[in-house]
Amino acid sequence: MSNFVHLHLHSEYSLLDGACRIEELLDKAVELKMPAMAITEHGNMFSSVIFHDQARKRGINPILGCEVYVAPGDRRTKSGTPGETANHLVLLAETNEGYHNLIKLVSSGYTEGFYYKPRIDKELLAQHAKGLIGLSSCLKGEVATGIRTEQQQKAIAAAAAYRDILGRENFFLEMQYQGIDDQRVVNIGLQPIAKDLGLDLVVTNDVHYLKNSDFKPHDILLCIGTGKTVNDAERLRYHGDQFYLKTDLEMAAVFPDFADAVARTVRIAARCHVDLSFKENYLPNFDVPAGFSLDDYFEHIVRLGFDLRLSRLQELAASGALKHSAAGSLIAYCLRITDVDPIEYDLIFERFLNPERVSLPDIDIDFCERRRGEVIKYVTQKYGSENVAQIITFGTMKARAVVRDVARVMDIPYADADRVAKAIPPALDMTLEKALQESPALKEMQQKDERVKELLNVAQRLEGMTRHASVHAAGVVIAPRPLTEFVPLYKSQKDEIVTQWAMKEVERVGLLKMDFLGLSTLTLIDDCLKEIKRTEGIDIDIPPGTAQERDGRRLHLAQAGQDRGQVRAGRARADPLGYLWGHRLSGTGHAHRCGPGRFHDGPVRRPP
Repeated sequence: MSNFVHLHLHSEYSLLDGACRIEELLDKAVELKMPAMAITEHGNMFSSVIFHDQARKRGINPILGCEVYVAPGDRRTKSGTPGETANHLVLLAETNEGYHNLIKLVSSGYTEGFYYKPRIDKELLAQHAKGLIGLSSCLKGEVATGIRTEQQQKAIAAAAAYRDILGRENFFLEMQYQGIDDQRVVNIGLQPIAKDLGLDLVVTNDVHYLKNSDFKPHDILLCIGTGKTVNDAERLRYHGDQFYLKTDLEMAAVFPDFADAVARTVRIAARCHVDLSFKENYLPNFDVPAGFSLDDYFEHIVRLGFDLRLSRLQELAASGALKHSAAGSLIAYCLRITDVDPIEYDLIFERFLNPERVSLPDIDIDFCERRRGEVIKYVTQKYGSENVAQIITFGTMKARAVVRDVARVMDIPYADADRVAKAIPPALDMTLEKALQESPALKEMQQKDERVKELLNVAQRLEGMTRHASVHAAGVVIAPRPLTEFVPLYKSQKDEIVTQWAMKEVERVGLLKMDFLGLSTLTLIDDCLKEIKRTEGIDIDIPPGTAQERDGRRLHLAQAGQDRGQVRAGRARADPLGYLWGHRLSGTGHAHRCGPGRFHDGPVRRPP
């Protein structure tokens, strides 16, 4: 068993700074026989659920943390030189309570304290300190900054403040050494502070990449993030090539006189027990009339809906069309979630009936794209602004894009980079490894041009890594209580409040995810109806209750693949929507695909 645990580590979710892929990282930890590992992204918890689940799968104790930014004064003060307004501090969740406190802190960093970086302050930390362990962090930590700027009293005051907030047993002075002179100065200065304040020392390696050989790809990743090139003398860089996942023996060799500080990492790791393996759903609060429980009211309105639909269902039963497996879909039909009779059209019911499928039913809702914001505003007002948020999504560096990014950083002329990128086949699932097998031109450039070879080597190491965060096109999460009790929050560049976890992770922790998708097709239909009204003076109403009757024959024809005559027939005045629908579909040569009852391997030929 390893005698050292990494407590300060950044994955690819420390966007364009960390270069560790989580699965590679944890596989290496297994190989090194490390009992635990921490994840401490810069200012966020993007990776915490993924890291937790992948670590548990490998028998490693996941330590969920964050390297937070601490404002020197009030977090809400948005002034000062950017580099001097955010001191680093590593926080690790010791317990589930500490984990939830960390979520609140990280969320407030974005929603209240954002000034170039998401910042908390000591006041907020004191309110949510329970269950947390703190490390004084790197050269940009408040204690280290005081020492390296020869302000020893400032360093002592900062260390004492964190000790008082977190508790003497929960705050450690952190030593690092990757060959940087200032680190040696700080490590010497930390020792008397530790003695005077009764604090313990601990060592870390501030991991940013997996292997020593990843130094160059990581350096180029930093340049991508800052918009610089490798030849820019003033750019951000990590000095040396030592910020990798070292073994316990390597760490012991770096700190030969601090064996206890090395071993202390294992003791700290053993204290941390955050378990997210619970299986519970957190549904939004839905108000029901007096005299009903939620379950009673649900049954009541389903039965009312069933009575309204009963005559139609009886007709189908008499004809032998009623199937017992329709129960699940019938509930949605009776609740008027949909007006498409699942029995009449012989739809698939397993989606709602399989008892082995424990995830909540997923009902997507499409809206006119211009008015989607109104729907989100309504949901926010109904369930509470603290309980509703949109969902984050992460963009990754795809094959062509990463080649262009790396080439720019390496100062390769645009024309040369463009030639390499265009030699990569444009398939959606294309990777550089696959491209080198399928593209003779790319393979030839790699073999004949050393610059291209280096470009592709670096690009392959960075390919697929997370590049940026944005807002999911449809996803909205609704919780029964403030979201910060369940999930950390992030503020987008447009000031949209979104979850820090992507769609799968939001569902994984039991929250309800809804898809409110804005569709241009619906906007087009709305525009067409208005234009018909303006030019023809015709009001076209599409009542939900008659949609099924109006389109019944058309849908049957579509299922049978006999829709050509129907979609081509009809005049604009008699059925303008049918006319529009038919012309648009027949014009693409895909008319048969409009029916849900039949599928073709390829497009249907355009009729003569």
